[in-house]
Amino acid sequence: MKKQEMLDKINAAIRKENGVPVNMDDKLVSSGLDSLGVVIILLEMECMFPATGQHTGYLSEIDVPNITMRELVGKCRLASTSPPPAE
Repeated sequence: MKKQEMLDKINAAIRKENGVPVNMDDKLVSSGLDSLGVVIILLEMECMFPATGQHTGYLSEIDVPNITMRELVGKCRLASTSPPPAE
């Protein structure tokens, strides 16, 4: 999935929580979501872009006040496209 498609899906979830859509260079907090809204969005993102391999829990240690959407989309993309570890 392309980065812009991922951002579009995230923005749809943000709108659903009564937030303001954001651009790649905006911070997540620019969406105007309250703390519960941010938690809901992060949980939805983990469902929309499930992690594979060692990247499970990839959204649990982000710096919410400072992360840009470009960084967040990058984390989602990396986590959901990385191959699982060999067994």
